[in-house]
Amino acid sequence: MKDRYLYKAKVKDGLTGYKDLDWVIGNLIEEQSTERYFIVDLSHFDKNSKLNDIVIEVEPSTICKYTGLHDKNGELIWENDIANCMDAECCGYISWNESEAGFYFNVLLEDGRFEEEHIYDYQDCMEVIGNNFDNPELLECNIKDLKEKQTEETLTPEKDLISEEERAKIVDTIEGLFNICTNEYELKELLDIFEDTIEQETENVMYELENF
Repeated sequence: MKDRYLYKAKVKDGLTGYKDLDWVIGNLIEEQSTERYFIVDLSHFDKNSKLNDIVIEVEPSTICKYTGLHDKNGELIWENDIANCMDAECCGYISWNESEAGFYFNVLLEDGRFEEEHIYDYQDCMEVIGNNFDNPELLECNIKDLKEKQTEETLTPEKDLISEEERAKIVDTIEGLFNICTNEYELKELLDIFEDTIEQETENVMYELENF
């Protein structure tokens, strides 16, 4: 059996006689007249097993193709596997792209979205930690952590945007402007100028953030 033709899937719910099995691995067979799927699994049985023992019906929604690759620990990498890539400091899941006829690593971004990347770019540092069927919480937790981090960064004001020296110069300039005011009217006019300037600069910053 060639590895590249391997599939795996979960044993169909309610199927008796396979209580100890969860996933089965082997060649995939489709019964087109009934749209049922079976996997010929030789790994759990010996040479004395009957045909009915090795041809096992599976849940179609759980069928996963083998990528032909191994992770850094030598584990087979399957479609729908969840993997970490410590070197690139990222995580994601494996998918099959039908239009490209290839496997991709869907990398989890900081905003909670996924971006398709070529799986070969991450193969050497990839470590399979679960899959989308048995361990969906692995991705959900990472998405939650990223969103909390993003929210915290948004709400937390940046520190030291300007140096102490620059801050002192700004204060001196403002104090100098106030000192040249000879009456309350000039002072009020100066305050109005400051207010308009701050309002306009705030709008500019907000616009840049929204379109970043």
